[in-house]
Order: sequence, then C-alpha cells, then structure tokens
Amino acid sequence: MNRVLVASAASVAALLIVAGGGYAWAVHEANARLEAAMEAGRSHLRHGAVMTYESATVHPFSAAAEIFNLTVVEADGSRVAVERTDLLPSGTGKGSTVHGVRLKADHLPVWSSAVGGRQTVITVASFDVENATREDAATGAPPDAASISFDRFTANDVVVTMPTGPARLASFEIDNYGPGRLTSVTATRLSVPTPAGSVDHAGFKTLSLGNIDLAQAVASAIRHAPPQPQDPNNISIDVGGIFVAGHGVNVLSAERAELASSGDVQNSTGRLDVSGIVFRPNDPKGQAALAGLGLTEIDANFDEATEYHAAGGTISARQMLSVGGLGTLRIDLDLAGLDVKAVATQSRGNPMAAFAMLNQFKLVSAAAQFKDDGLLTRGLTLGAMQAQMNVDQMRAKVLGLIAQNEQLATFPGGSAIRAAAGDFVQHGGTITVAARPAEPLPLMEFASTAKSNPTAALSRLRIGATVAP
Repeated sequence: MNRVLVASAASVAALLIVAGGGYAWAVHEANARLEAAMEAGRSHLRHGAVMTYESATVHPFSAAAEIFNLTVVEADGSRVAVERTDLLPSGTGKGSTVHGVRLKADHLPVWSSAVGGRQTVITVASFDVENATREDAATGAPPDAASISFDRFTANDVVVTMPTGPARLASFEIDNYGPGRLTSVTATRLSVPTPAGSVDHAGFKTLSLGNIDLAQAVASAIRHAPPQPQDPNNISIDVGGIFVAGHGVNVLSAERAELASSGDVQNSTGRLDVSGIVFRPNDPKGQAALAGLGLTEIDANFDEATEYHAAGGTISARQMLSVGGLGTLRIDLDLAGLDVKAVATQSRGNPMAAFAMLNQFKLVSAAAQFKDDGLLTRGLTLGAMQAQMNVDQMRAKVLGLIAQNEQLATFPGGSAIRAAAGDFVQHGGTITVAARPAEPLPLMEFASTAKSNPTAALSRLRIGATVAP
C-alpha cells in the first residue's frame, strides 16, 4: 500500500482513537466532546487533507457513538471513506475499540503500473480495531503508522479492483501490532489476477505468520527506507492451499508451505517444507514435454533445513526435492567463518564493510546427489523415440558420448565424474558429486584464483564422484 493511503488510514485511526477515548470519559457532554474529538483528529491530518462526516449518533449511557459517512480526502485527491463507524468502550479503560462498515479507498495516486494507479479502488465490507492507541498523539504531528498500536485488527471481504481484474481476500487479521511488539497475521482465501497468458490468477486458502516486527517493516516502507533486518529466530510462516491457475484449472499448486526458525544469536535452526506440489501444464508445449516422459503431471515435495552456530560461524544447509516417478535431488552445503550478526549490523551502516567480511567465508564441503526413480529410463525412452532407435541403442550412444569427452578428464576430478556418469547411465542408482577441500577454502580467494588459473582452483576443491545401487 502506498504512503499516502497508509497516511490517510492512519489519520482515520488517529481520529477514532481520540474520539473513542474522549467520548468514553465524557458521558454527559457526548455531542460536544465528539465534535471536539473530531477537531482534534483533523489537526493530525496531513497538510491539505480534509476530514468530514455526514452525521453522528451518540449514546451517552453506553459510552458509544456512531459516525456516518466519515471521509478523508488528501490534497492529491486520494480518498478514504467509511459508511458507518461505531466507537465502542474498549473494556480496558485504554484506547479505542472501533467497528467499521463498508470502507472504500479510491482516486489513489500511482502505486505502480502493475496495479493500475488511480484506477485502483479498495473496498472492505467490515473491519474492527480493538484497544487502539497512538503514542505520539500529544505531539500534534501527522499520524505515523509506526506510532499506532492495537491489540487486534480484522477485515472481511477485502476487494482491490484493478484494470487487470479484482484481487479478493476473504478475511485478514493482525494481532498485537505496534512498536516493539511481535505481531501475528492470519488471512484466508486470497485470489490475485496475474498477467495474461496460460495463467490468470494465483493465491492461497490460508496464511499464518507469527513473531514478525510488522510495525517496523511498515514504518520503513512508508519512509522509503531499507527495512531493518528481522530477528529470524522463532519466526513462523504457514501457507495452505497455494495455487497458480489458468482458465479454472490449477497449473501449479501446493498443499502446504511451512517456514519456521528457532534458537538465538548463538545457535539457530531453520526449516522450510513445501508438500503436495503438483505441476499440471495447461499449454500444448508443456503437456507435450511431460507426455514425452510418460507423465501428465509432476508431483513433488521440497524441504530445506539449515543450522547456524556462531562459534566458528558455521552454516549447514540441506535441500531435497523429491519428484514422483523421476527421482530425488539432494544438495548439502557446509560453510564456516560467517558472523551473521556482524554482517547484518554492518550492512545497515556500511555495506562495503559487510561485503569485506565475506572474505572470511569458507567452503567446508559441498555435495549434490541424485537418486533415480524413473528419470533415467524415461529419458532414454524419449531419446530413443526421437532418434528412431531402441532404448539399448540410445544407452550405448550416451555412453559413447561420455567416454569421448576427453576435455572433462583434463580438469581435476573430471575423470571421476566421467566414470561415475557412465556407471549411472549403465546401471542407474544414486550418483553423488562432492567437493571436500583438505581445509576450509576461502570463497573469495577461490573466485580470484579461478579467474587466472581455473585448474589450480578446481584442484583445491578435491572433487570426487561415486555411484551406489
């Protein structure tokens, strides 16, 4: 959301906070206090902005009020309007609790060419804010999203209408928002239009984020400043029912994607799991490519696990992609010499110093492994069909090409790779190619050596290759 729109929404929030708070402790002078609160809210608007409302009904004995057709129009013409706003006692004696019906934002300045600029209209069927407060309300400064706090914000039936079509979100909830707070976010049933082609919309069924410093991220976005690094520890993201669709059919989908981290600055772990991935092309070229392998769709699962230990600056990462009927690819990487906290700190004030720290980054080992589960046979069958020969003849042809590759054998580890490739084509199984330097290898030093003497650089990697049944 662009800066002006957020500022307008923050102006409305500032008004509601002042109005709700003032009304709660001024029962017998409700109308006068409400208008005074309105004036106070107007004083917090951006220069040139105008706030109006059509009418209001106050309920002095219940300490509640209803405001009808509340509108904020910015100097640039952007507008935020709420058909009905209910101000309610918070129940805690602190802040405002608000219920809004039918919010509309339009005539927005250009966000980007992707969303249609001033042709974009946002509508919200209803929203609620619980225990909202503003830390800098007494200063008279224009509202800042970083200074607003609330216990809970919910919105229902959000629609963003753009020239490319409407984006829809069934529900949205933010809990524990504010400066210094760790916020959680949940959302349901998002559908967003995509550029024309074989797909036309994408989205998810459910989204859950936990332990995010959202206020800091929003403040950075409004000020067009680089976001401060988030503390990666104990963050959780869970997305269900992910899809990319075209003409009513899911082209790419995933049952669930989970990202979680835990630990502290000394020792931490991270995990990413994406399960139930299905790729089902809806274009003739993609369908023909899969048909050549004897498939109509690709079913896969992906997982990644990482560990970091500040002592020695070690990072261990493992990625695994399993594709039904084809095989499993696994990549393992072990690094050392990286002070993650120091690099993050330096990158905010001195990016060049942070880059210089990468000189200490070292490769301990790396390996790529593929376990065949049908790809070899499918590939040879497809090749044989295209070359009009049988599978045994195609296998012999591939083995001949591998044996004739003398250039590969001239590089350190090349002979082992060539032998393993031939063995794999002949018998299948699991092929592994690994680099295990005699001692941790500085990556910047390796890159520099590779430019002038590639053979010397590769020899330090100590590359090997094996095949197992």
